[in-house]
Amino acid sequence: MRIRRAFIAIPVVFAVVTAACGGGGGSSTQPQTEEGAVAAAERALRGTYTADIDDVMAFMSAECREKVDRDEIRDALILVQAFMSSDELNLSDLEVRGTATSFDGDQATISVELIPPEGVDLDGFGLSDEEIDVIYENGKWVSEDCDFEDTSGRSLEDLEAELETLGLAGTKDDPVPANLATPVGEGFVVAITGYEADAAATITERGGSEPFLDEGEIIAMVSLDVGYGGTEEPTNLSQLQLQLVGSDGVAIDQAGCGNMTETLYFSNREAFSGASLSVVSCFSATPDRFPDEPELSVEVGFGNRPVFFAPTTEAATPTTVTGSTGPAADGDATDDRTAPAALGTAVDVGEGWTVTVNSADLDADAAVAAASDFNNPPPPGTSYVLIDVTLAYDGSETSSSGFSVDTGAVGDSNVSATDCFVSGLDNEIDRFADVFPGGALTGTLCFVVDEADTDSLLFYANGNAFEGDPDFFAVR
Repeated sequence: MRIRRAFIAIPVVFAVVTAACGGGGGSSTQPQTEEGAVAAAERALRGTYTADIDDVMAFMSAECREKVDRDEIRDALILVQAFMSSDELNLSDLEVRGTATSFDGDQATISVELIPPEGVDLDGFGLSDEEIDVIYENGKWVSEDCDFEDTSGRSLEDLEAELETLGLAGTKDDPVPANLATPVGEGFVVAITGYEADAAATITERGGSEPFLDEGEIIAMVSLDVGYGGTEEPTNLSQLQLQLVGSDGVAIDQAGCGNMTETLYFSNREAFSGASLSVVSCFSATPDRFPDEPELSVEVGFGNRPVFFAPTTEAATPTTVTGSTGPAADGDATDDRTAPAALGTAVDVGEGWTVTVNSADLDADAAVAAASDFNNPPPPGTSYVLIDVTLAYDGSETSSSGFSVDTGAVGDSNVSATDCFVSGLDNEIDRFADVFPGGALTGTLCFVVDEADTDSLLFYANGNAFEGDPDFFAVR
């Protein structure tokens, strides 16, 4: 199972603001003592969790302040609050307790423990204890490292240059026509290939369930081809944020396309460099909210420059989204994909987790069908694959859930397989179980795999879904 990386980007802000750039602190001179370093680190993390932009900026090193954009840091802190707080946990209720693990006058390493309110388990919130390296600079304790770089300006410049080269504006006043492969940022290319204003019948005809709509609403469907040529691997397709502009100038709500397998909305599919696939996205509202000439904005992640499209305006000279097969020469994961761990090999995937692929059934359609009368055949051109794995835990936490391990499968198409929605499988792994140090889960994971990917299929896993790179495993 893969945690959506659009949301993974939110908790990563903690590392950006604290480990990379500090986070909290104040502007007054601080004592150059072990106690002063601990207090500064505690305030750093607390400032991050309480969205105190002044504390965060004040504690950054001079080098880091030159690299970051205050507005982006502020927006990131707001997103942390929005996505990580819940009815169960208010981030401001976390107690932050630091201990110096090393101290040498002008530098220190501070281990900061997060203590939640009684009865709250931090597992599942993406929060963990932090270790922060700090130095004494200009009368204050600040982070030693500043590996965060504000690339938003450069990314915007690159996108504008790419659009200009193609003679495109991609603005609301001058949107991109349909059937024209267009860069939208961060290595993604999109072409709008179709638009249907009232698509309920089409959705059911294409295998989806009847869409859930409020009284008087209709559902529109946008079809698009997506390509990915970036080097960061894998990247989640849910980073593509689509909005349909209503006739009143207000965005129309996205909706599930009746559980169609190619739905982009809340997609958990991941792309590797060279990926290319066709997807759909749906929007529901009353008929009067849909304009005769709709406009669609596509934005990668949060706070980037959206590119606007006109889905019902045809391009004079259409171009198509293209992809490539197999690991790309410059992909971040290429070296690991071309040298996967052998079947039966235990691999440390991080955060105390060790993963072993024990066996795989690469043609499991019959096994899935036999497991339950309610299981549907896989979509045309795909097959079910069952991979038997062992997830062993020996970390420092009291226990950890099997969901802590991010898993997936990918072949030469460079698009990850989707998780199965089936029941009754023999020995299906229990991802909900808590695993204590020394314990292990063994069982089956199910994927829906394009038939063209079966021969090249690899399994991958990452014990820290919020950062780091996955390890790859052979399945035969």
